[in-house]
Amino acid sequence: MVKGSQAPMRTYLVRGEKPRAFHPVTRGLIGVESTMVGREAELAQLKTAYQEVLKSEGAQIITIVGEPGVGRVACWMNSPDG
Repeated sequence: MVKGSQAPMRTYLVRGEKPRAFHPVTRGLIGVESTMVGREAELAQLKTAYQEVLKSEGAQIITIVGEPGVGRVACWMNSPDG
């Protein structure tokens, strides 16, 4: 039973992720890939947090915040699972 519900609910066991059905939208010039510049510390912090999530048994949320143009999307796209 699920707390707050009187009726039984169907549950599912997650065994892995499905491949993405879409490709992320490219940014910048088509065919040109850019690397992260000057964000090594932030990317290392994101990778560390990601590894901690993989080790944990509970749900975790990683939030990337910042002003427009500081590279939030680029940081995420360069993350281990981005």
